[in-house]
Amino acid sequence: MYLRRNRNRTGRRQPAPSARKLTNVQLLLETLEPRRLLTANDASGSASLDIHDPQIMVVQGDMIAPVAPVVSGSDLASFYDYNTVNSSASNTGYEASNRITFLFHEGPDQETGFVVLVDAPQDADGGTASLDIDGLDSAVIVVADESLEQTPTSYSSLFTRTWNAQASDGAAFSNLGDNFSIDITTNYLYGIDGFDVIHGTDGSRVSIPFVDQPWEIYEQYGLEISAVPEAIAENTGTLAATITRGGGVTEDLLVMLQCDASASRVTLPESVLIPAGSSTAEFSIDLIDNALPYDALSVAMTATADHFRTAGLSFDMVDDDFPLLDVGIEVALHDSNGIESSSGYLLTGTTATHVVLVTNTQNVTFSQPLVFNDNQTPDDSSDDFMLTPHRTGNDTNLGDLNNNFLFDPGEVWKFSTERAVGLGDNFSQIYCGAIDPVFDVVLSPAVSAGYFGVLPSLSLAIDEETIGEDVVAIAGNDITVNYELTNTGNTGLSDVSLSGGSYVSGDTNADSVLDVGEVWTYSQA
Repeated sequence: MYLRRNRNRTGRRQPAPSARKLTNVQLLLETLEPRRLLTANDASGSASLDIHDPQIMVVQGDMIAPVAPVVSGSDLASFYDYNTVNSSASNTGYEASNRITFLFHEGPDQETGFVVLVDAPQDADGGTASLDIDGLDSAVIVVADESLEQTPTSYSSLFTRTWNAQASDGAAFSNLGDNFSIDITTNYLYGIDGFDVIHGTDGSRVSIPFVDQPWEIYEQYGLEISAVPEAIAENTGTLAATITRGGGVTEDLLVMLQCDASASRVTLPESVLIPAGSSTAEFSIDLIDNALPYDALSVAMTATADHFRTAGLSFDMVDDDFPLLDVGIEVALHDSNGIESSSGYLLTGTTATHVVLVTNTQNVTFSQPLVFNDNQTPDDSSDDFMLTPHRTGNDTNLGDLNNNFLFDPGEVWKFSTERAVGLGDNFSQIYCGAIDPVFDVVLSPAVSAGYFGVLPSLSLAIDEETIGEDVVAIAGNDITVNYELTNTGNTGLSDVSLSGGSYVSGDTNADSVLDVGEVWTYSQA
């Protein structure tokens, strides 16, 4: 496998460079937060190259082989070594009789060059070859070997060579550009019986199966799918994902997307276009909540594009539905004196007690029934809590009539909790969870258990305008003084009176309730 450090290149012609499953029902406290059941997550295969690491791939039909460049301490021209040991010939050491040999070269500057070697010197026979080598439009000819014959350029893909016995031919090219793709088609061959591509790691040869059929050598970069969590609740809805490509960005890239999940659970677009000039594009993943329990799903996605390595990603689609526990739940609210509150208004700072009776209305026996309170804070279970069961001396619930520790049909189990009354609205939901002999964990519908924490507060002030400033009155005479009574608390007050004063005005909605913020005026003679 060939790895080459990523670098910037130019596409212009230029001179050649010199050389789960839940097992503890107490986890029901987390049921309203995303939860993860056991699923397999093995979709995307083994570790892969970084998307910016290129590979050189040789492809003909079903034959696909990666090759690496030949690394040397010489520049490309010196590596080709024309007309030195063997005159009128290359001298790379990779020439082969009756073969056209292709290789890639990497010198000290880490620039990748492309070399074509036709036949071998000291061979008894000559020959003629005519090929179309397409994809070298931006390349620079470093060695033409035979300047009077056709060598691929920006205006022609034709490569022709004729050579005599004891000689060989070829060419060398630099400046291949990012994401290069070289297509090779045979026009005519004489004295050549096959094509090879050198694997620079060990010097082995990849033989092209059919010389009379087109084949291709290209530089392959990777794709990457990102911005997708490893675990996602199925009620999440739509996710925004990102596809990223390695290599050059000079052209549009059409990426095809696939998913192994049914369209009834996950949908995504068939393709996404990464525009020229950009290495990324976004696309949507739609998750569909089917409201069924025990259907956690491992989803595998792939992204493919021509001449790019396939990207794989998988995530767990987390089940957020429990089977329904159909029981009767009655919730009673008691104040600090133990008196049941019908209004739901309690004095802030005192104690509120919720008493919950749970009746097994089914013909099924459940185990480990628990009651818990959810304080309706999304993605936070820290403020949720279990209610305390009322137990007998045998440590069974008061409602466990036969003391078998099982929630039998018809039994009514009792639970309660005490909490300090908080200011204002306090909303919560009561749930019951248990172990079903078939479905494992089951959960009841929610029952509301809120209250309102009252903090009464009044302010009384003299309406100075009614008596004016610096009033002088004769002793013994009557004067009239107006008072303003304001509700500065958090709830309306009824049966309001001011000792010695008479109501004048202020009940704007005429409901006989001193509403929050309302100001009533009283007069006193």
